[in-house]
Amino acid sequence: MRILAHGQAAGDIRRDMPLRLLRSAVYGPMEHVLWDAILRGARVDVSATADQLVGFLWQALQPPRQDALALARFRGEGRDALHRLQASESSAESENKDGGTY
Repeated sequence: MRILAHGQAAGDIRRDMPLRLLRSAVYGPMEHVLWDAILRGARVDVSATADQLVGFLWQALQPPRQDALALARFRGEGRDALHRLQASESSAESENKDGGTY
């Protein structure tokens, strides 16, 4: 966890998740690969498996990109605006059906 904490402090690893969860994300896949090999009596290609896990995990450990965060905020704001518009239209339709003013 010391390495993960150092990575968080340096800004190289995401800070929005607890260290224990990040540690589990790293060790969990390795444990499953090894247990699978033990149960099947198979050998693990350590080099290939390490490359695959690092490629997968490194993407997950990266701090969220600012442009991606901005896009997610924009998407949420757009969705909220659409819901407000739909609610407003539903309310206007109800008033019109009830003999409300146009």
